[in-house]
Amino acid sequence: MGKYSRILCGLLLTGYLIGVHDSRVALWQGQDPEPIHVTSYPVALLPLKDQTDLAAGIQAATSAEAARLLEDFTS
Repeated sequence: MGKYSRILCGLLLTGYLIGVHDSRVALWQGQDPEPIHVTSYPVALLPLKDQTDLAAGIQAATSAEAARLLEDFTS
């Protein structure tokens, strides 16, 4: 299990959004306006396509899917 998977273990299945907060990859849960986790990974280091996708927001239905997406973008 990756480091972001552990962060997500206790979260409810209410839907997640992967996006950008303060120029870093971040994770939101449900409709909460504040991210539940902001990585230390700068979005500027990602390929332009990934930057565009994150700026638009990427939905994840489950914590497992959100964890996989976080790992994909930050590893």
